[in-house]
Parts: sequence; structure tokens; C-alpha cells
Amino acid sequence: MYLKSLVKKMRNYFWASPIVWVILLVGCGAGSVLDPFVPTRIIAFGDSFMDVRTPRFTVNDATNPQQLTLIERFVANYNFASVTSVDPAASTALPSSGAFSYGQGNALVMGAVAASAQPAGASAFPVQAQINSFLNGNGSFSSSDLVVINGGTADILSNTISGTQGNVTTAASNLASLVELIISKGATHVVVFGAPNLSRTPYAYANNQYSSTLQSLSLYNNNVSCTDFQCKLTLDIQQHFGSISQNPVLVVDISAQSSVITGTTDTGTVSTFTGAVDPLYGVALLYPGDNNPSFTDTSNENYFCEGQLGHHNVQFITNNNPTQCTSITSLDYLTYAYADQINFAPSVNRMLADYIIGRLSLASWR
Repeated sequence: MYLKSLVKKMRNYFWASPIVWVILLVGCGAGSVLDPFVPTRIIAFGDSFMDVRTPRFTVNDATNPQQLTLIERFVANYNFASVTSVDPAASTALPSSGAFSYGQGNALVMGAVAASAQPAGASAFPVQAQINSFLNGNGSFSSSDLVVINGGTADILSNTISGTQGNVTTAASNLASLVELIISKGATHVVVFGAPNLSRTPYAYANNQYSSTLQSLSLYNNNVSCTDFQCKLTLDIQQHFGSISQNPVLVVDISAQSSVITGTTDTGTVSTFTGAVDPLYGVALLYPGDNNPSFTDTSNENYFCEGQLGHHNVQFITNNNPTQCTSITSLDYLTYAYADQINFAPSVNRMLADYIIGRLSLASWR
């Protein structure tokens, strides 16, 4: 009887002891709550979400220039002061610390965008070329690097326009193979995401694509054939790395999250649009349409950079001459979800970056 009582007391003490819990948590491996990953460098590859050249592919606010794009907000969460743009045309050797981006708006995953669709004065290097540029200048990644890679928007749009929608899943597979390349070159922490839900953009409404092709190609559908970009990207990443115990890749689905931010609610029979509220400023965001095919993007209630401000860097769609989208005051654009027909205003870039950071926190990468 005495022995049974002693065993019970020892068992209760064992599980109550904080030392035991410390040992168990540390034993979970790198990335535990007690030992989060702290990168010495953040290296980004991708499209307009990663592009920190001037002007940005968003509202360009001279009074608040540090966090206009997704990657700028992202690195700020890791306490990096700014992101340095790196020219993919040069094989640059990067410093051992800091935040750097090779990203360029309109970039395909692989292959070149036509010259007529490139930003004025700059070429859109594909994501593959961006990564090769880094490897040519640096040889490999460090285990203390956090690599952020995205793609898919230009691939979805260009293949929709050209009628080659089947190439979208090929682009997703190519992006997964680039992630595999990055891992083979020494990276141990890679964040990857695809395109937002392009069927909820002003461009989609202006071209009657709000519920058809663009939605089927960009919004995660998880069907058997995996015909959209995000589903195919996720599937291929799982096939590449699913058997690794400490997975070096975190795939984030921003297609569904962008739908929430831009006000899409599936009611079962129709889609109801209600502007999401920006949690930082408490203002409701204007959404791009009301599920009405007659919607045209000449309204001042749908995206900020229009009229006399021009359509900044939208010539991938329209081949118009781009003009810089510059706000008059930092408050003018806070209620807008979109800067132009395709690209988000800084508020949505911030909200998407915070969503990704939240996913990293759950994985103890933050």
C-alpha cells in the first residue's frame, strides 16, 4: 500500500515538474516553442509581392516607404529595417546578414515575359533566373537563411489570356522543383506561396472573369485532378518533402485568404461581397465588384490608382504605358483593397504578410 502511494506521488511530481516539460519541449527538435528559428538573412524570390524597386507595384507612399509590399512587411516582423533589391542580371555576392529580394513584378515561374509586357525600363526576370542569379553569386544557401519564394500570378494571367490554361499546373510543378533546388543548395527553411484569388480582382470583373477561368486556376479546389496552381504546388511539395521528419518547407495558401480580405462570402447559392475590416486601422476595405457582370473598372470605388494617376504597371494586361501610382496623403488609399486592376494596396499586402507570419509562428519559425 505504501509503495503504491509513493509511486503515485512520484508520478504526479514527475509530470508537474517544469524541468521535465523543458526537456520534452527541447526534445521536439529545432523549431520548438522554446527555440524558434531566428534567421540571419531573409532572401526573397518572386513577383510583385517581392519587388522592392522604385516604384513598387502598389500605391507608392513617400510618407511611409518602408512597408508597401508584402516582403517589406514580412521582414519587419523579423526586425529587419529594410529589404535590399538585388538585380538578377548581376551575380551579386550577398552579405552574411540582412534582407534581400530578387523579386520582379510580372515574373513568370520560368520563361520570359514578352517585352511589351515588361515594366518600363526593367525586364521581368522569371523566378528561375532569380534563383540562378543568387546561386551564381553565392554558390549555396546557409542553414540560417530564411528563403521566401512565390509565383503564379503572371502564369495564371498569361495562360488565361492565351488560352493555354493547362500550362498553369506545369508552372506550379516548376515552382515546386525550384523549391527542391533551393533545399538541395543548403536551405533549411523555405516559405512558398502561390497567387491570390485573381477572380476577385478589378481586372476579373472588367473582363467578366469573376467566377470562371481565373477562379478555377487560382483558388485552391483540392479536387482529384488538382487543376489549379495552389493545389498542384501543394501536392508536388508534399511529394518532394512529405517523408522528411523536420520538413524544410512551409506552403502557405494565400488564395483563400485573399478571398476573405477582398470580401467574398460563399452563401451556398450566390457569393455575397462584404468589405473586410482592416484590423490595424479599423476601416472597411472596398471590394472590386458586386457579382455583377456589368461592372466596369472606371469607378473610383474599386481601385486606387486610376484616372489621372494612371494604371501603374498594369501593362501586362493592357500594354498601357505605366505611370507611378503615388498617393496624395498616406490616408487616401486606406479603404482600398487594390492599387490597380491586379495588384493590392499596401493594407492588403500587410494583411497577407501577417497571415503568413502567423503560419510561421504555428510552425515555430517565428
